[in-house]
Amino acid sequence: MQNDMLKCAVGVIKNSLNQILIAKRPVHKAGGGFWEFPGGKIESHETSEQALIRELQEEIGITPTVFDPLLKFPHDYLQYQVFLEVFLIHQFEGEPSGREGQPLLWVDIKDLPNYPVLDANWVIIRELNKYGG
Repeated sequence: MQNDMLKCAVGVIKNSLNQILIAKRPVHKAGGGFWEFPGGKIESHETSEQALIRELQEEIGITPTVFDPLLKFPHDYLQYQVFLEVFLIHQFEGEPSGREGQPLLWVDIKDLPNYPVLDANWVIIRELNKYGG
């Protein structure tokens, strides 16, 4: 893995109806207007699990309490590269809300392909469909 690669922790959050939470990126950010799974940058002093908890608290106001690793993979965008560590979140505390003003939606797994998402998210969607979520 290259040193200049942006490392991110991503949460695939499930509710009791087996729906997945997606968030719309703010238009002023890279990839603005596209839907994504919440998460963000892993700081140099953090584990991926610590970053996942911090990012989800900051972005959507929840604290994951029961979660498992889902997959890890690199992805190349035109201007940068990312390495995503994706976690499947089974339980959390709090009520999700867009703390940065971003819309949130609960979506059935089968309907995820109907939303315009960032390219790297297709890998996650394929994985969810492969196992039925």
